[in-house]
Amino acid sequence: MKNYLVLFLLSISIIFAQKGSIKGIVTDLDNGDPLIGANIVIDGTTMGAATDIQGAYLISSVPAGEHLLKITYIGYEIKEQSITVNADEELIVDVTLASKTIQMQTYVVTASRKRERVEDAPAAISVITEKDIRRESNTNLGAYMKSVKGVEFTQSGIDSYNLSARGFNTSFSSRLLTLTDGRMANVPSLRLIAYNVIPVSFEDVKQIEVVLGPSSALYGPNAYTGVLNIITSSPLDGGATSVNIQGGLLSQTNSDPMQKFTMRHASTFEDFRIGGRKLGKFGFKVSGVIFRGEDWHHYNPDEFEGHDPAFIGRPRLTNNGIDDGGTTGESGPEFTEEMLGVWEGSEAYWVGRRFADNIDNENFIRDGESGSPEIT
Repeated sequence: MKNYLVLFLLSISIIFAQKGSIKGIVTDLDNGDPLIGANIVIDGTTMGAATDIQGAYLISSVPAGEHLLKITYIGYEIKEQSITVNADEELIVDVTLASKTIQMQTYVVTASRKRERVEDAPAAISVITEKDIRRESNTNLGAYMKSVKGVEFTQSGIDSYNLSARGFNTSFSSRLLTLTDGRMANVPSLRLIAYNVIPVSFEDVKQIEVVLGPSSALYGPNAYTGVLNIITSSPLDGGATSVNIQGGLLSQTNSDPMQKFTMRHASTFEDFRIGGRKLGKFGFKVSGVIFRGEDWHHYNPDEFEGHDPAFIGRPRLTNNGIDDGGTTGESGPEFTEEMLGVWEGSEAYWVGRRFADNIDNENFIRDGESGSPEIT
C-alpha cells in the first residue's frame, strides 16, 4: 500500500508541473490608461479572464505549449498575440489596444439645418452615404439618385442629366433646390441648375441628403419640391490623396471611349501659424476631374436630302443608313473582276471601287429630249 501511495503522489506532481499561468495589464495605446473589463481569451479553449480596475488580468492553469491570445474591448481594435507557455512558469503579457470609430447612427443636417439623427428628422429624408458612392460605379452623381423614392433621374448624355422631385419634371430643375455644403449650386444670375458643371468630384463627396416636400420655411421659395444637399469631406478630418479612373465604350460604331479621371488631395496642419500668430488647426483640399467622351451619333436621312452635292453625268453615292457617317462608296468589300458575274445580264452600273457601289435604272428618270439621267 505504501508503494502505491508514493507512485500516486509522484504522478500528481508531474501533472501540475506541465501547466503555467499568464498575467499582464491591458492599456489604451493613445494615453496609457488601463482598460477595465477587457476580455482576454486563449483561442480554441474556454480559458480566459477579464481585466480589473487596474487593467490587470490573470489566467491560471494554462497547459504548456504554444497558444493564441485574443484580446477584445468595446470601441477598440481586436488584437491577437502568439505566446509560448512553459511548464511551471508565470508568463507576463502586457497588451495595448488602439481605439476605433464605430458608426452607430446616420446623422443629417438638411432637414432642420442642424445635426440630428435620420430617425429624429421632421421630414422624409434619404441619405446616400460615402460607402454607397464607393460601392457603385457611375459616370455622374445623379445616377446615385435612381434608387431614391420620389426622385426622377433623366439622363440625356454621358455627363448630362436632370433631377426632379415629386413629379414636377422641368427642363432646368428649378423647383428642386440643390446645395453643395449648404450653399446654393444654381448657375449665378440664371436661377437654373446644371448638374454636370457643379465643381464636386466623386472622391470629395462624403454624403448626399435628399429631403422631399416643401421646405420654403427653411430654404426660401426655391425649395418647392425638396432639397438636395451634396456634402463634401472636410480636410480637417485627415489628409490623404485619392485617385479614381473610369473608362467605357458605347456599343456603337466609331464612338470614342469614355475616359474619366478624378482626384482629391487634402492636407492638415495641427499648429498653423502666420507671422508668429497661432491660428490652430488648418486644412485645405484640392479636387479635380478630367472627362472625355462622346455620347452618340444621330442619323436622319431627311437631313442629307438637301445637303448632298449634285452630280452631273453620273449617279450620286447615297448614304448607307449606318451611323458611321459613311456612304455606299465607302462600304462593302473591294470590287474584283470575279464580281462581274454576279450582275451579268442586268442593267446595273459600277460607279466606285467597292461591290456596294452599283445602281440600276430604278434610280433614274429618263429625260425625253436629252436622254441623260436625272438625279432623284
